[in-house]
Amino acid sequence: MRPDSYFVSELKRGSALAFKCLYNKYADKILHVSRGFFLDTEEAREIVQEVFLTLWDKKDQLDEKLSINAFLLTVTKNKILNYQRKKVAHLERNRVFIEYNGPSNSTEDEFLFHELTSFTLGFIDSLPHQRKEIFLLSRRDGLKNAEIAELLNISLRTVENNIYRAEKEIRSFLEENHLLIKGFVGSAGIFFF
Repeated sequence: MRPDSYFVSELKRGSALAFKCLYNKYADKILHVSRGFFLDTEEAREIVQEVFLTLWDKKDQLDEKLSINAFLLTVTKNKILNYQRKKVAHLERNRVFIEYNGPSNSTEDEFLFHELTSFTLGFIDSLPHQRKEIFLLSRRDGLKNAEIAELLNISLRTVENNIYRAEKEIRSFLEENHLLIKGFVGSAGIFFF
């Protein structure tokens, strides 16, 4: 397999094949990261499409010496934050009572991001042991459902049910605390690295 720098170099020349190779390599990872921010599957797929549209639009500005992985994850984070801000604006128009102070600077974003991460992890710790273990294996360690089932010697359906319930409980917890739509719903740093 050729290094990413080769595909970036080819992409800069307009190669659709290089774009497809990068898409095939990183799309699932970006989808997984997006889902870690508690976006539903459709929203996460939309983020993946937007990230790769941005990659194509900015292909001339790419530097093959720099990490394409880091570039894609940065674009992903920004797309998710923008998506959540739009969600906030939509809810405000519909008179949902949510405190929101408009666009904030990146220092404030980082602070709120870390605060919410800590708050969310505290809740995740309170989940039933098996549900917590399955959720963290999926989101933090990036294991596929079948891998988790095999590792824990449980059925695939049990894994799927526990992930679904964990996500539902976390969403509910964040909604009850008026945090789900603040723009910092989860942490790729915690769930994936």
